[in-house]
Amino acid sequence: MSMSAQLAELIERYIPEDWRLIPYTDVPDVLDRPVVMIDTKTIGMGPSLGILQAGVHVYVLQPAHSSTEDNERALDDAMPLVVDVLSRVESVTSVNASRVTFAEKFPAWDIDLTLYVPITYDEPEEA
Repeated sequence: MSMSAQLAELIERYIPEDWRLIPYTDVPDVLDRPVVMIDTKTIGMGPSLGILQAGVHVYVLQPAHSSTEDNERALDDAMPLVVDVLSRVESVTSVNASRVTFAEKFPAWDIDLTLYVPITYDEPEEA
């Protein structure tokens, strides 16, 4: 299972039922409820042999409300929940979040994670 898939599986267990977890896209559909997307941006060598360091972005998009104040409130309300979910991931080593406007349309948090992932592979079978 990929890193993004593992993170998505965890997030999906904890986000509210009225939220959606969708694959990353630059052009999300019309939003009628909060949406979470995960995008792996970088992969490199980790701190020791057999460990990779991954840079992952988790986007939390809110449907646009009629006022900027309502948009800000919706984003503020979503953030504690998302941070709580991400704190359950043992391999996350850093979290930085920025408010953004995703696709120049949707109020959002862009959460930049660094996490360590063990390299796993199947051993070849002996003949």
